[in-house]
Amino acid sequence: MGRKSKKQRAIDLLKELNQNDLFDVQRFLNSFELGSPKNSYSKIEPLFDRLCPNCGSTEHIRKGKTRTGLTSYQCKTCRRRFTILSGTSMDKTPFDWKVWVTILEKMLTNQSTETTQQYLIRNGLVSDIDIGTVSAMMQKLRNSFIDMPLPVLEGNVQVDEKHFRESQKGSQALVDVLNPKTTRKARERATASKYGTMGPEFSTVCCAVDSSGHSVAKVVCMGQMKLEDFEDNIACHFGNVAFLCSDMNTLYTQYASIHKMNQYVINSEYHRIIAKCDTATKRQSAYEQNKLDYVTECGIMSYQKMCKFRDANNLTINGVNAYHSELKRYIDHMAKGVSTKHLQAWVSFYNYRNNFRIDHGYSPSTYDDAEVILIELLKLRKPITVQDIKDKTDKTKKQSPRYTKKFIAATVAARIKSNNPYIKFAEEDGIWIVDKKRSLNLLPEYKRRELAKALKIKPFSPSAVSSADLKKKLLAHPGLEDALYVLANGHTNDKQI
Repeated sequence: MGRKSKKQRAIDLLKELNQNDLFDVQRFLNSFELGSPKNSYSKIEPLFDRLCPNCGSTEHIRKGKTRTGLTSYQCKTCRRRFTILSGTSMDKTPFDWKVWVTILEKMLTNQSTETTQQYLIRNGLVSDIDIGTVSAMMQKLRNSFIDMPLPVLEGNVQVDEKHFRESQKGSQALVDVLNPKTTRKARERATASKYGTMGPEFSTVCCAVDSSGHSVAKVVCMGQMKLEDFEDNIACHFGNVAFLCSDMNTLYTQYASIHKMNQYVINSEYHRIIAKCDTATKRQSAYEQNKLDYVTECGIMSYQKMCKFRDANNLTINGVNAYHSELKRYIDHMAKGVSTKHLQAWVSFYNYRNNFRIDHGYSPSTYDDAEVILIELLKLRKPITVQDIKDKTDKTKKQSPRYTKKFIAATVAARIKSNNPYIKFAEEDGIWIVDKKRSLNLLPEYKRRELAKALKIKPFSPSAVSSADLKKKLLAHPGLEDALYVLANGHTNDKQI
């Protein structure tokens, strides 16, 4: 006879027990609680102040317990009754503490709503629960993370944007964001946008990661982010920043210049260009035209010296690129087309998990982790109801109708003149022809040199003419507008959003 399995050995052991022993085993199993052995409301009550949510008084008397085991208090000042959960997203909940903690635990481990519902029932945490109720509880928890305090970013701070397609999932009347006065038909998820990320078809999530790995991420606007959007949402969390590391989006250069901040800038096409520069001379030439990467406010240096300086100071944007790429994968996998009005809740939840991992050295995934986090959420005293979530509207900052109109006109004109129907402007391109002078100022220096070369403006090399003189010659040239379109065609990935 082969070796018995653990299950069979356990069954044989139970058969040997008498009736009294079986009673003791049954009593033990009935008292056993999933996760932490002390997960009742009585455990967490001492962790909260007994403040009346109505008048703020600390004078109260006990008034029995609720059916979930919470102590009920009556305020001596206003006579209102309350519990430690009053004024939180769990106010008047009919579910036990361990149910909420388990739901948050499953959220931390990327479990679906259906899996969580089945787990709760299968493990006896609830006798029955509707999947819509589980979904609503998850939404309340997820929205609570929006109000969690964010860290102060210090050292080398990397910044970049990630764009999410506008969605009105769950809405009955779908508004056409390109023309808000009209409606649109439902679309398939894989349908390409008409004009790209700088218009109102995409929400812009700006992400920042510092030297320690702490992060800040917010949905700042629809389409092109402006300097004030960056300052109000992201830069307000900056502390002592040594270097601002970014791509060639001129918004970051403007911010660094205004605040006299050291900046490391890398071209978004760096890897493609550096692969073609197989000699030191070619790399130096590309570097002088700002086609590779460079450092500001640190004096003049050769490309070789700049590379040594870059590596010694760990200047890169790999950290923020990895962060927002993983954020995109997480939301695409878990939310499957989340409505734009709920996007910040998903971003905040993911961002909190990242900062928890940095602070504790591991990602939160256990029951005990979820319990600690839930207590932290409740201490914020932010009441969120199911009705609040249902009534939630999209408050993301929109582009003005004037901006949208000019943006569409600029894109259509660029497609016609360049004979490329797929052109979509990117952050580094700017929206050309809206304002030629402003558009020219937004261009990196090496693109201005390319324009001058295309227009046969001589001299156009950096050693022969200054940047200021070159801009004057470009603005005076009658063919500037057409040349901008040609340059857009040469620097746009024409089949991707």
